[in-house]
Amino acid sequence: MPRILQLVLAISLGLALTAHATAGDKAKGKGKGKHGIAGVVQSVDKDSVTVKIMQHKKKKGSGSGSGSASGAEEKTFKLSGSTKFDTLSHTKGQKGVETKDAKLEDVKAGQRIRITADGDTAQKIDILGEAKKKKNKNG
Repeated sequence: MPRILQLVLAISLGLALTAHATAGDKAKGKGKGKHGIAGVVQSVDKDSVTVKIMQHKKKKGSGSGSGSASGAEEKTFKLSGSTKFDTLSHTKGQKGVETKDAKLEDVKAGQRIRITADGDTAQKIDILGEAKKKKNKNG
């Protein structure tokens, strides 16, 4: 009998600790929305940046839809004095990403960026590089 009681108490304690750890992660704001919004710069000025945000393609067979992107949405983010700019680069064959400080002047139309925002104010902008060109299917 005591052995069964020990087993039940051990399982209960494990479940309680797991539930507490999961609730702590949610309280800290971990998870959804921390990766930022990725898109292509449409225009930039000293007070704002307008980005074309591409929607992810739906996988075939997963719900309704034809399996294609539903289009792009343009969104304008305000810039503040505390907005941080970084340029991210990756060297082929090496692990990780190199981060360099950047300035507003480094952000140009046609570049891919990732914005971490608080509402409609950009907190951080990562410059990812030039936008990828679409392949011409006719040639």
